[in-house]
Amino acid sequence: MNFSLTEYWGVITKYINPFTIIGSALISTFIAFVVFLVIVLVFRKIIRVKRSQPFLNLLSIAYMILIPLLAALFGFKWGVVNGFQKDIKSHIGYYAKDLSHAFDGQLNETTGHFLFGGLAVDSSGVVMKMSTNALVDTLSQKLYDKYGATLESTAMDDGTFTGKLSGLLLKVFRSKAIAFATKKGINKMLSGQLGVDKETTATLMEKKLVDIAGEGLFPRILEIQLEKVFGSMKKGVFITFSLILLLPALEVFIAWRRNKRKHQLAVAIT
Repeated sequence: MNFSLTEYWGVITKYINPFTIIGSALISTFIAFVVFLVIVLVFRKIIRVKRSQPFLNLLSIAYMILIPLLAALFGFKWGVVNGFQKDIKSHIGYYAKDLSHAFDGQLNETTGHFLFGGLAVDSSGVVMKMSTNALVDTLSQKLYDKYGATLESTAMDDGTFTGKLSGLLLKVFRSKAIAFATKKGINKMLSGQLGVDKETTATLMEKKLVDIAGEGLFPRILEIQLEKVFGSMKKGVFITFSLILLLPALEVFIAWRRNKRKHQLAVAIT
C-alpha cells in the first residue's frame, strides 16, 4: 500500500473530529506509560540484578526509564490509529454516501437478479444443487468484484472528493492481504444473515438479499475493509513494540539466570 498520506489527508480528515483522535492518543499514552511503569517497579529487583560489566549495570538503570517511555510512544501511535478507526466508523455514512449510489447503480435491476447472474436455479425454483458454503462463496465473490468495479469507475474523477476517496480505497483494495481479509469479511457477513439451506428458493433468497441491500451494502463492505486496514496497522504497532521490548527482556533474563547460578554455586561451596 504505497500512497502519500499528505495526498489524501483532506479526504481522510473531511469528517474527522480531531479532539477524538487527540483524546484517544492521550488516553492510550497514559495507560501504556502507567502500566509499564508499574511493571518495571514490580520487577525492579530482577531488572537491576548485578551484572559483571559496569556498562550493563548502567543499562539496567536506563531500562527503568526507557521502557515506560517507549511504551508511552507506542501507546500514542496505537491511540492515534484507534482514534481514527472509531471516528471514521462513526462517520462512515457520510464517506460512503455518494459511493453507495454508484454501487447501487451498478446492480442489475434488482439485487437478486444481480447476484443470481450465472447461478443455477432448477425448474421448481430451488436455488441450486451446490452446497450452502459454495453459494455464499459465489455471492461473496460477486459482491467483492462489484465493490472493486465501483471504486475503479468513480476513481477516474479524481477532481472530486468521491473520486479521491475511491482512489485511496482502491490502493488499499489492491493490497493482497487486505483483499483476502475483505473477502473473508463479506463471506462472514453473508453467512450470518442469509441462512440458506438446500430448500431455499430463488424468490426467498432474492428477498433476503434485497433486505440486506436495503440496510446498505456498500457502507458495510467499506466498514469491513477499514476494519481490516486499521486492525493491521494496530497489530503492526503492537508487534514492533514487542520485538523492540524483546531485546531488553532477553538481556534481563540472561543476567538474572547468571546471577542465580552464581548464588547457587556460592551456597553449594559453603
